[in-house]
Amino acid sequence: MSLTTAIEVVVLVVAAAATLLALRHALRLRLRQQEYERALRDYRSLARHRLANPLTVIRGGLETLRTQKLSRRQRDELIEVIAQEAARLESVALDPSANGDEERGLRPDPYDRDALP
Repeated sequence: MSLTTAIEVVVLVVAAAATLLALRHALRLRLRQQEYERALRDYRSLARHRLANPLTVIRGGLETLRTQKLSRRQRDELIEVIAQEAARLESVALDPSANGDEERGLRPDPYDRDALP
């Protein structure tokens, strides 16, 4: 084998290795993107759930207060439930540190260059 042929073979091997590395990197980024999109969907679903439940209780409680004749004790209990749900809603909406265990496992955005290994 001539020196020129050997050099051409080495260049082809290096180019093939570089192509494989680039494909591997692109695949890893795509997998991270899919993981991030799934985590984002899960988070949005969880956030809707954590916001919708207190709102439903508040809305239902207010409707009950407006339309039903309740004893003083029942009225006070319902007002207390509404106040508790309002506080829970406030906590969920305004205090990011109040996240439940479900949110703690979410990973950073895979497109964040600082987060990439």
